[in-house]
Amino acid sequence: MGVGYEIDPQDEHIYWARVESPFTWEEYDRDVERLMQQIRTLNYPVAIVSDVRKLHQLPGGGLRHLQINDSLIPENVQVVIILGASVIVSTLLSLLSWLRPKARKLIAYANSEETARQIARERLGLPARNGR
Repeated sequence: MGVGYEIDPQDEHIYWARVESPFTWEEYDRDVERLMQQIRTLNYPVAIVSDVRKLHQLPGGGLRHLQINDSLIPENVQVVIILGASVIVSTLLSLLSWLRPKARKLIAYANSEETARQIARERLGLPARNGR
């Protein structure tokens, strides 16, 4: 449980971030910073899929942490796909999008891993894989 990330085994242009209950904002901030540092070193466009399907409750103060981490997103990140967003996560991200125009341009939503990969490849301008 908690927070973590990895490169998609099928495509180096897609990074998977996982946020599961329970977690702390300190864990989240630490792992987001590491992920952004890693992505910043790449010389090609990247998509991030944030899998929140197992995120059932949020610690307080989430909007502040999301605003700070939004400012860390490197220019080569073309899309952040939220996979399995609950109503509370969608509401929090809607607030972030209202406050931060960059977030509004980056955020997309998906309900399945296949759809998330499809959105990522489309936004990155990459051809579909395996007939998708």
